[in-house]
Amino acid sequence: GEGGAVGDAQGVKFITSRKGKCLMLYKSFTYNKQNTNKNGERWYCSSQSSRKCTAQVFLANDGSITDTQIVH
Repeated sequence: GEGGAVGDAQGVKFITSRKGKCLMLYKSFTYNKQNTNKNGERWYCSSQSSRKCTAQVFLANDGSITDTQIVH
């Protein structure tokens, strides 16, 4: 969205990885942004590639978490 990330909606925080990437921290797990559509952003667990984790969250434009699959 305009002006960057929503601050602290529903326990969501945005952090910078050691490699300089923006990550979302939610319930003690980190997520990489996968894609954005008109309704918001889909984020996948940052362990998806290394540990084949399928956890994901959808962050709506209003800052709410609307769709979660957070079994890691």
